[in-house]
Amino acid sequence: DDDTLRRESVSFRSLSEPANSWMRTMYFVVRSTEFEGVVALLITINCFVLGFEAQFALDRKGSTELEVLEHIFVALFLLELIVRVFVLGYLAFMPFEGVGGHWWNFVDAVVVIITGILPTWILPLFTVDKSSDTLRVLTVLRTLRLIRVARVVRSDYLHEIWVLLRGMFDSMRMLFWTAIVISFLTYIFAVVGVVMISPVVQKSYEHALKHNTAEVPDLAALWESFGGITQLMYTLTQVLTLDGWSVTAANLMDYAPGSWVFFYAYIGLVVIVLMNLVTAVLVDRALINSQRDAEEVLAKKERTKSAALRRIRKVFEAMDEDASGYLSREEFYNSFQDEVISKELRAMEIEQENCEEIFNLLDNGDGNLSLDEFFDGITRMEGMATAKDLFRLLHKTDKISKTVQEAPISSEGGRLFRSSSGAAMSSPDEEAAIVPGDLTTTLANIMMAVQKCTAKVDTCMDEVLELRKSWEI
Repeated sequence: DDDTLRRESVSFRSLSEPANSWMRTMYFVVRSTEFEGVVALLITINCFVLGFEAQFALDRKGSTELEVLEHIFVALFLLELIVRVFVLGYLAFMPFEGVGGHWWNFVDAVVVIITGILPTWILPLFTVDKSSDTLRVLTVLRTLRLIRVARVVRSDYLHEIWVLLRGMFDSMRMLFWTAIVISFLTYIFAVVGVVMISPVVQKSYEHALKHNTAEVPDLAALWESFGGITQLMYTLTQVLTLDGWSVTAANLMDYAPGSWVFFYAYIGLVVIVLMNLVTAVLVDRALINSQRDAEEVLAKKERTKSAALRRIRKVFEAMDEDASGYLSREEFYNSFQDEVISKELRAMEIEQENCEEIFNLLDNGDGNLSLDEFFDGITRMEGMATAKDLFRLLHKTDKISKTVQEAPISSEGGRLFRSSSGAAMSSPDEEAAIVPGDLTTTLANIMMAVQKCTAKVDTCMDEVLELRKSWEI
């Protein structure tokens, strides 16, 4: 109704007022990938600087340049935090989603305050030694901000890194339970080994010590590996990594010939079966994540399209003076008289000088623009031409060319005749469309222009196909 239209029109205009334009610009800057990229670069450089500081502290050397860099980084991080709080609001940094907060914003703010401002500027005021272990630990914890780099690697340019990081994060739970199962199985085998193998090694070792034989060093090494639950679990961990277990097994076989069954059972169950099963589960999870990424891309496109539709709908309704749901040619032209609407149209690359041409392009021939026509045309004009658009243009151009070439045309006495059925006419008395003779030249020129256009479109299509092949490679 009129009231709804008026409220939406006022809402549309309020978003474009100069008082809010600066805040809108700051909001888009703070939420942009470029801004996150700059912050991620600063965090990465700061991590390298922290590494040099740790090395200098270990060598008991001081560096004035590193201290100055430390203050600069803390000041930059504090400035970034203040800007984000000012633009996004303090509620965005609360750990409660119910009030509009975000957990990662809260963690990032806490890390900046505790690992940056506190040890660099506040604690030194209370005569706390900068070289103390507490301040070093607090400063090194600033590397936790590297988590923010994940926001940047989610972009299309670093998609492969994001796939690796996401796979690692999603596999944490699986790796935790894998470690639990491996520890449980290793403990069971260690108990079995203590019952069946350790007594044999102990008896042989005591016998060698009693008679002081040459086997004492070898048996001492075996007793260190099989002399208890903890020693045997450590030995089985080496077997799990296949780290020199064959030497230990070969030495043990001299005193416990049946011990090979013990080792083969552990290797077969834990190393081969369990570890390969874990690998298969991780690969399956990676495939699921890949499918989820594809779904997120589609969802992101839908959200982008919905946001663009809402934006264009507001412009459309502000231009529709009679609230009929259609834009007439006059309403389209008059919209440039409104400063707010004109600004939005210019943002869509629609200028007053070419408004008539654009209206003709958007119109399907009835002299009015519906919301669907307006949205579809604007979105196509704002983006680059796709291969589908070029193919559609080529198809229509071919149809026009064939229609012009196949039309039977004859002329008589400077006059052009054509029947409604398409047959050539020799007399103006038949059912014919009488056209001036000079139209023959005009049609010939049109045909030549169409052929040139077809050749150019063919060239464009070839370039698009070559470019697509290069992208696939």
